[in-house]
Amino acid sequence: MPAAILAWVLAACFTLMLDGWYLRVFCPPGMRSGSVCYAEGWEVWPIWIVSLGAVLSALFMVVWAAALAAATAKIKEARKALFVGAIAALVLGALTEYYLQALLAIASGAFACWCLQRVYSGKS
Repeated sequence: MPAAILAWVLAACFTLMLDGWYLRVFCPPGMRSGSVCYAEGWEVWPIWIVSLGAVLSALFMVVWAAALAAATAKIKEARKALFVGAIAALVLGALTEYYLQALLAIASGAFACWCLQRVYSGKS
């Protein structure tokens, strides 16, 4: 589980770095204050960056990190990580109103578990 938590933290940091890069590169000069861009239509894009980060990190990387770090019972550990991650995604989605991103993260984690099942059961 520590590897899964580390994977989530690293992916969250990567997402924030991507969001900051996007802000510096694409927000018109003079339209930025701190990490907020006041350009018209800007609000739409950061949501998709956060969504991408959530899908890549929240459960896909977490599930794979848990499975790869486990000495035995890799699929069992991956399922545990998916379960804990799904609960965390639902809670965070409810608190931040990013429901779609939470569902995308859960779907990504389920896909990662499916991939792991195929890899470690010899059906790859």
